[in-house]
Amino acid sequence: MNYQYLSLPTCTASNAPYDLLVRTNGCGSFEAHCSGLGYSVEWDSHVSSRVVVLEASVAAETRTSTLSNVVRRQPHLAVMATDHEQRQRARTAAASRSQTDAAFNNANYPTTAQQARSSAIRMADAVSKAIEAFAVAERHRNFHFLARNSHHRLAEEDLSVHRAALENVEKSKSTWKVNPDHLIGSVWYTFSQQRWNITHTVPLRYWLNGEVIAPVPNKVPAAIAGIASTFPINHRNVECYVQAALDTVLDAGINVQLCHIEVMDVENTKCWMSLCAWVRKKYEWHDDRDWKQRGGRQLQLENQITWYKLNGKHFNFSALPGELRNLLYAASLGPGTDDPNTQILFVNRQIHNEAAWVWASSTKSLSLSSSFTKFNDGSIQGLPRLLSLERLRLELSAACYFELIGIHPQRGAPFAELEKDSKPIIPLKEIPDLKQLDLWFIDTTHPDAQCPWGALARQQGISAGHSCQKIWIDWFFTFAFEYLIAKKVCITMGGCIPDSVRAKWEPIFNKAQNGNTRDMVARRAAIRQAKPDDLPIKCSCIVPCSS
Repeated sequence: MNYQYLSLPTCTASNAPYDLLVRTNGCGSFEAHCSGLGYSVEWDSHVSSRVVVLEASVAAETRTSTLSNVVRRQPHLAVMATDHEQRQRARTAAASRSQTDAAFNNANYPTTAQQARSSAIRMADAVSKAIEAFAVAERHRNFHFLARNSHHRLAEEDLSVHRAALENVEKSKSTWKVNPDHLIGSVWYTFSQQRWNITHTVPLRYWLNGEVIAPVPNKVPAAIAGIASTFPINHRNVECYVQAALDTVLDAGINVQLCHIEVMDVENTKCWMSLCAWVRKKYEWHDDRDWKQRGGRQLQLENQITWYKLNGKHFNFSALPGELRNLLYAASLGPGTDDPNTQILFVNRQIHNEAAWVWASSTKSLSLSSSFTKFNDGSIQGLPRLLSLERLRLELSAACYFELIGIHPQRGAPFAELEKDSKPIIPLKEIPDLKQLDLWFIDTTHPDAQCPWGALARQQGISAGHSCQKIWIDWFFTFAFEYLIAKKVCITMGGCIPDSVRAKWEPIFNKAQNGNTRDMVARRAAIRQAKPDDLPIKCSCIVPCSS
C-alpha cells in the first residue's frame, strides 16, 4: 500500500484538525480514513489525475460522501503533509481557516449547470464585443469594408454579432449540409446586417495554445490543465469543467483575442479559417459595376472623401512615394472629379510642379457646364488651360448631352434647337489639341440624372420617369454624329450604356465617312416623326432601365 497524509480543516465537532490517511491499491482506486471520526471517502483516480489534495470542510454529523459532492464547491486548498513537521504547519494553517470553513459550509453556491450557463453567456458576450470592435476598427482602416453602406454613417452599427438561436443553427446546418463531425468544440454565432436584412449563421471555435477551448466529450484540454487542477468537477460533466475554466480566464481580465478564434466557412469551402480573414472576405465590397450604376467614380470619390474625414487618420504627405503622391494629385485635380481642388497647388514649389505635370497628362472629366469654366480658368496658376489638353471625358446627364449638341426640348417641340448665337455648354470645336473624347453615361437612377423631356412632363402635371437608356443614347448619337466627327478625334464610350448600343456606334465612329452623314439625316427625320409628344421615352427593355 502507498500511504499519504493530508490535513483536514478544523472540524466543527472539536477544535482540533485530524489527519487523513489516503491509501491506493495501485489499480486506480483510492480510499481515505479520518482518524477519530470514522470518516471515509472513496473515489476513482479517473476523476482527475491532478487531485492529490483533499479539499473539504467536514461537518461532525457527516460520515460518508463521494469526492464529487465534497469538492464540487469552491475549495480551500489543503497542504500535503508527508512528515511530522509538514503536518504541524498544515494544522496551524487549517486552524486559522476554521471560521471561513464554517461560513463556507452554510453558504448557498450555484449548481454546476448554473455556472456553465453563466460562463457561456459571459464568453458569448466577450466574443461578440471583440468581433464588433474589430468591425469598427476595420471600417476605419479599410475603405472597402462594409462599403456598400454609406460612409456618412461610419459611426453607426452596420454589423451585429450575437449567439445564434437554435432555429437558425438548425436551418444553417440543413441548408449548407455541414458535417457534424467537423463541428466538435464549436459554438454558433449569427452575423447580421439589419440595414440589408442579410444574416450569416456560422460556427466558431476558440483556440488557446493549439487546443480548442470548448465542450469536448471525455477530454480536458491540456492548455487549461493548470486552471483545471483548481476545479475538480465531476468527470461526467466535462462541459462545466471547461466553462469554469473559461470563466476564470474572463475573471482574470484576459480579453478574447480574435487571432485565437476560427470560423467554418459553411457557405463555401466548408473549412475552418481565421475569423478576421472570413469577416474581410464576407463584408468587403468591390462591385465596380454597381458603383458605376449608382453614380460612377464621382460617387465613389465622394464616399472616399467622407470616409477619410471620419476615420481621423493623418500622415506625412512628403514621405509618401512619388507614385502615391501622383495618385493623390489625380484625385484632387482629375480625372474623376469635375471640381478640382486647386489649393494643393499653393503648398510649396515641389507639390506645385508635381501636380501640374499630373494635370497636364491626365484625362479631364466634365459633368457640369460650370466645370468647364473651372477647368479653363486662367487663375489656376501654372496649369495649362483645358483648351490645350488632348484627352477629355464627358460625364453628363441626358439633358446635358442633348444641350451639348444644341437641342433643348420645349413644350410642343420635343427637339427644339437652341438659338444660333447661344454658346454650347462645352465648346469642343474650341479645343484644338483634343485627340480623344470619352463619352460616359450615368444610370437613370443617378442623383444627377435628368431626362430632356422629364421637366416638360412635370410642368403638365404628369408623373413620368426617365427616358429609356437604350433609346435616348441611340437618338443622341444620331443627332450628334456630325458634331462629334467634325473634330476627327478618337471617340470612346463607357459607363451605363447597353452593349447593343455600343456595338452599333463604335464601328460607325471609327469608320466615319461622308455617306454616313446622309444616312443620319434620314434617321433624324424618322425619329422626329416617331416622337410627336414631349414626354419621356417609354422603356421596352426586358430589364427596365429604372431598376
